[in-house]
Amino acid sequence: MKIVEHNRTKNEKFLTLENISHRYEESWVLNEITYTFENKKYVLMGPSGIGKSTLLHIACNILKSTYGKIETTHEIGCIFQTLNLLNDFTLRENIELAAKIKHKKPEYEEIAYLCGITKILDKYPNQVSGGQKQHAAITRALATGATFLIADEPTGNLDAESARIVRNLFDLLNRKLNIGWIVSSHDPAWLDIADEKLTLKSARLNTL
Repeated sequence: MKIVEHNRTKNEKFLTLENISHRYEESWVLNEITYTFENKKYVLMGPSGIGKSTLLHIACNILKSTYGKIETTHEIGCIFQTLNLLNDFTLRENIELAAKIKHKKPEYEEIAYLCGITKILDKYPNQVSGGQKQHAAITRALATGATFLIADEPTGNLDAESARIVRNLFDLLNRKLNIGWIVSSHDPAWLDIADEKLTLKSARLNTL
C-alpha cells in the first residue's frame, strides 16, 4: 500500500490551554497553565500524582477545569490505558462503530496499514496482544478524523518490545501523516523521540 504524506503546515497552532487551573477539594493540581501545542511530538513526564492525567483529561474535554478554557481548531483523539475496546466486536467493528458515532465515514485502511493491524482487523480484542490492541485504539482514534492524539501512559501496560513498537508508531505517524501528539509517561525512552519535553512542577507546566 502506498503511504500518502499529508501536507499540513508544520507550525500550525491547533490546541491552546488558556489559564487552566484545577483543584480537587482544597488542593490545586493545576495552576494558571497557558500553553499552545503545535503539530509536534510532546512528552509529559513526571511521577504519579502530579496532575499529568488531569491535564490530559481536560485537554481531551473529558474533564472540565475549575478555571480557564481550551481553544482548538482540530479534532482531538484520546487514548488511555483503559482502551475501551468492545470485546464482542472485532477490531474492524470497533473502529467503524467509533467513526459512525461521530458521523464520520470510516476511512482507516491507510492508518491500519501503518499500525500493522491490517491482517488482524477481523479478530476480536481477546484474540490479539496488548500491543495490537493499542494499535487498534490508535487506528480507531484517527479513523474518526483526529489530527492530533492525546495519550495517557500508552505503553504503561506493555512489555519492553511492545512499548518500543508503539513509540516507533507514534513517531511514524508524525513523520508520515503530520499527526501531532502529547504523551504522558514514566518511560524516559519517550524523550528520545519527542520534540518538546514537559513536566508539571508546583501545579505549573515546565520544560524539562
